[in-house]
Amino acid sequence: MPEPRAMNIAIFLDDVLPINGALMIIPKSHKQGVLAAGHDKTTTSYPLWTLDKETVTRLAQEAAGPDGVGIVAPTGKAGSVLMFRGNLVHASPPNITPYPRKIVYLTLCAVSNHITKFTRPEWIAHRDFTPIEMVDDDALLEYARVHRVAAE
Repeated sequence: MPEPRAMNIAIFLDDVLPINGALMIIPKSHKQGVLAAGHDKTTTSYPLWTLDKETVTRLAQEAAGPDGVGIVAPTGKAGSVLMFRGNLVHASPPNITPYPRKIVYLTLCAVSNHITKFTRPEWIAHRDFTPIEMVDDDALLEYARVHRVAAE
């Protein structure tokens, strides 16, 4: 996308625990702006942007609070939602436990800022940039009312 103005929404389909490969984030790292990243094409199933160890170390040290921890791993029950800016430094370790950790990620940005250079397959980064249409605030309630009556 032309500008780093995206929002990520993570929906936990399973309980996300400290031990089952929770997403890790570096607080306040989004304030650094766009960071120089390399394109890893060998260690993942699709090209992934990665930061070098020195940058991650510096950011973690800068983010460290009174407890000295500069990387956090948000956890929650299935159904929990986590939202964060796209350029907040984040990564997921592998889950090596017997406890599942499925998370659905949505990355959203303004239609005016849509991707113009495609580096990922369409099934990962789709090509339809049609704006979402706004509906009335009570649209879901109205839908449920209409379909509940129709089902009787």
